[in-house]
Amino acid sequence: MKIYMLIFLFVFQNCRPTMSSNRSATGVVEDIRDRIAKGKDVYVEHREIDEELDFTALTPAYTVSPGSKRVKIEGSITFYKCQFKGKITGYRTNSTLTENTAVSFAKNITFIECTFEEEVNLRACTVIDLACFSNCFFLKKANFEECDFRGHAVFAKNQFKEVARFQNVYFGNKADFFRSEFFERFNFQGAVFMLDAQFSSLKSYKSADFATVQFNGHAFFNYSEWQGQAGFEDAWFKGRCEFLSAKFEKAAFKNSRFFSAPRFDQAVVASTLDLTGARFMEREPQLTGVDISKVLR
Repeated sequence: MKIYMLIFLFVFQNCRPTMSSNRSATGVVEDIRDRIAKGKDVYVEHREIDEELDFTALTPAYTVSPGSKRVKIEGSITFYKCQFKGKITGYRTNSTLTENTAVSFAKNITFIECTFEEEVNLRACTVIDLACFSNCFFLKKANFEECDFRGHAVFAKNQFKEVARFQNVYFGNKADFFRSEFFERFNFQGAVFMLDAQFSSLKSYKSADFATVQFNGHAFFNYSEWQGQAGFEDAWFKGRCEFLSAKFEKAAFKNSRFFSAPRFDQAVVASTLDLTGARFMEREPQLTGVDISKVLR
């Protein structure tokens, strides 16, 4: 993963279109908007962006169905070590709530080591290539609900200070949330992971909802820490499922299906690990080192 990101940055550092470092903050925003509107690639580093970046207003929208419009961004979008003072907007509804506009990114959308001081709303966006939010700080709400990530989705080493929404997201490739921290509740209910999902060393400080999630590849939650409720009710785990050395306050896997024996070895459970109604299609769960008195069956 580290090598992948270094190669990615090297390519952009050497091949990116030049944006003048002498431009004012307002001038940089104008450059960004102009390049996006013309379908050109955007690369910005070490800048403070004061204004809202509204992707829905940068190119003409087209109708995809009654009440639903979409904007297509043709160029590559990359920000490195930038600070965003305004909102990041990729989803809008009209004043009567009868029409919504979402965004399709034909290439990548990448934010590395960035800070978002206001809300990030990319609900229902489609990303054909890499979707990367790595080592970022989300200080307000982050909404990725109903997104369609066709390429690799990287959300590693982020800090989400407010509510994070990932309900009904489609991850068509690998998804990486390694070492991310969620300080408020977060929700993946109904999400679909087609390939491997990496959540190892995740830290959850409030409630987490993974109900009805489909893990079609392997799901790794090793060394993850969960304060509050961790809900995996009615989830499907079709590949390997690992919670090795995880720390739970209270976890529920009611009525979930495991097509391979889940591993909870050396997990620490403060209250309960609820496996009521869970179906194990291959073998019983591995619970070596777990306090069995706290496991509900």
